[in-house]
Amino acid sequence: MVAKMLDMGLGIDSEMTEGTTPLMLAAETRPEGGENELVIATLLNHGANPCLKNLSGQSAAAIALKFNLVVRAQRLAAACAAWGTRRTSG
Repeated sequence: MVAKMLDMGLGIDSEMTEGTTPLMLAAETRPEGGENELVIATLLNHGANPCLKNLSGQSAAAIALKFNLVVRAQRLAAACAAWGTRRTSG
């Protein structure tokens, strides 16, 4: 699905309903681990912004935590911290 989205020229952070991005959707998908982690990694590797928030003010990490996906939430929070560092150090 990620490859198709990119092939169609859709932005990696294209917003859907309520400001939800593909990374946010992947953040809430169960179970933790497996193929879904590959989807998250692919989105991040293609430049998805892990710091964006939906209209409810929730980031991908907050969404993962809401679904009790603690390890994923920690990874996404770390990705957001790294994203901020990348953006301010250039």
